[in-house]
Amino acid sequence: MSAHKNAGIVVTVDQPPIGHDAALWSAALAERLHCSLRIVYIAPEAHPMVAEIVRPHHVPILVSAHARATAVLDAAIAAVRRGSPDLELIGELIEGPATQVLATVGRGARMLVLGHPDAGTTDVLAATSRASTVTEHTTCPVTVWRGESGQLPDRRPVVLGVDEDADSAEATGMAFEYAHLFAAPLVAVHSRPARPPPDLTTVPDLHPEQDTLDETLSAARQAFPDVAVTATVVSEPPPQALIERAADAQLVVIGTHGRRRMPAGAGASVSPYLFRHSPCPTMVCPPCRRPRPDDDIARPPRISARPGQRTTP
Repeated sequence: MSAHKNAGIVVTVDQPPIGHDAALWSAALAERLHCSLRIVYIAPEAHPMVAEIVRPHHVPILVSAHARATAVLDAAIAAVRRGSPDLELIGELIEGPATQVLATVGRGARMLVLGHPDAGTTDVLAATSRASTVTEHTTCPVTVWRGESGQLPDRRPVVLGVDEDADSAEATGMAFEYAHLFAAPLVAVHSRPARPPPDLTTVPDLHPEQDTLDETLSAARQAFPDVAVTATVVSEPPPQALIERAADAQLVVIGTHGRRRMPAGAGASVSPYLFRHSPCPTMVCPPCRRPRPDDDIARPPRISARPGQRTTP
């Protein structure tokens, strides 16, 4: 979060209650960070030719869909206003392909929170795909919100997954900063890879993975000395190890493989697995990098600001 100090948090909302809960969670975090919150409803863009063909019979349907989207967005804004009256708030209804819209609003944001992954439906599968795609085109963390209704940041543990095949530096910093903001303990977990046969001609290092984990956490520990840390090396596959600890946690934080090809095996499926099964929000942190030319969006989405809200560029 420190890499985007002057930016705000963006949260997408869909039908209640998940969209409202994600917005309220994001608002609590935005208040603690003293930044703005941008609430976005993504609506499918009607093709002009299709709209012309269906006239006049389907116009009421199109109007109804827009009215529903407006009502959902207004309700989310009102819910945040009641709990955070002084928070700088922006509400927008954006038309366009979901992945394209997310890449656009995520660029320059402090964090992008997906607030519409309804467990047990195809929505969570769509959110998985979108989050995986968006992390390739944005420099900010992407959080898929999951949890119980009314769940807000609290003092339960923050779980950090440290993967030697992923870029964990940004994830480590984010996890420590979040834990610091809410006076929460941090549980760092590293899954030990399969070990090769021992070389009997050398003296083995009995704790190589623990040493590596401690080295990874070293800088963040110095930056946030108030955060109580438990660093653990485990033998379970990463998805299983993180899900077990997520049961008592408020947030799971992991890194990504950036633009590198992901290795085969369990590690490659950690984020999709967490998106589907974690009982709490999952934050995926791409490595810090400058935007690439192929990150540009050829056709910008159509943005409509809600009455009384301002539109950002």
